[in-house]
Amino acid sequence: MKSPEPFTTAELEKLLSTPLYSGYLSPKRVNKPGSCLVRSGHWWSGVLFMHTGLRAGELSQLEPSDFVFDGPVPYLRVREESEGAGIKSVKNQASIRDVPLHPNLLTLGLEAFVDARRKKRPAERIFHEFRLGTNGRKSEGATKFWGVFLRVNGLWREGRATHVWRHTVVAGLRGNGVAVEDVAALVGHTGSVGDLALFGQTIKYGGAYSLERKRDALLKLDYSLPLVQLLGGAYDAKLHGK
Repeated sequence: MKSPEPFTTAELEKLLSTPLYSGYLSPKRVNKPGSCLVRSGHWWSGVLFMHTGLRAGELSQLEPSDFVFDGPVPYLRVREESEGAGIKSVKNQASIRDVPLHPNLLTLGLEAFVDARRKKRPAERIFHEFRLGTNGRKSEGATKFWGVFLRVNGLWREGRATHVWRHTVVAGLRGNGVAVEDVAALVGHTGSVGDLALFGQTIKYGGAYSLERKRDALLKLDYSLPLVQLLGGAYDAKLHGK
């Protein structure tokens, strides 16, 4: 399968003007224009993808306890251990990592979203909207949702579904001078194949990378767009909560 090309700036701007991000009809009809501005799991999945480069399976398995908001560097944990249904798995050992949370995520209300889901369904996955597939395909539900979303909104190209977000994050980091080993530490990759091979790089990945170092690298992620503004501004419980 052809590797998905990263989103262009124009495509990202188009994506952020779709009903999901500008006002949708109902939780089950997010591709239809409407007045609903609730920041749902579907809404947050795209926002997390564009700020972290998570794999679809990694995002789909996240539990409330995987988010750490206390401390100088808030972060999420990609890990095999589960405090819920015990359904977790990772692609490889390099996938196990802590990913700093971009300041945009905090401004947009990620902590309020996670807290609300924790209180409502403490033993369940955060993104329970996405069904976990059979035969170990944890990404199935998220991949299906985003595949339909991209087609409906005129953003689909060959190979595009959820993995386009990883390529977009990698391109955004490398384009702003982030060293390839720092990119690998953020997105959980090792070797000379996969996402980072787009840049013809051989990755030398080893040792522990501090959260501070990864945060400093992540802060260089720049899509040349006012993302918080395009995503509806700072979190407002009356508008965006439920």
